[in-house]
Amino acid sequence: MKTFFRQSTMADLTAVWRIICDAKRIMAANGRNQWTEEYPSQAVIEADILSGCAYVLCAGSGEVAAYAYVTPEARACLRRHRRPLAHRRAVCRRT
Repeated sequence: MKTFFRQSTMADLTAVWRIICDAKRIMAANGRNQWTEEYPSQAVIEADILSGCAYVLCAGSGEVAAYAYVTPEARACLRRHRRPLAHRRAVCRRT
């Protein structure tokens, strides 16, 4: 199955938010407190997308499988072929 990485749009919000909520639950169940019920909020994710710094990894069918916020500084690193720093990363859990 072919996958592709692209800039996220508001059309992805529902799928991205589902992945973020799943990640929050998994982190909490494993005693990790980096993300809470309040953070990241849906408003934060919307702002990420509207800023142009949000990216999604899509499965061959186009289904959103992962999300990352890539800082403007990290995007500059990508242009210089360096390793980028991504924040708020989450991957879809297949059942």
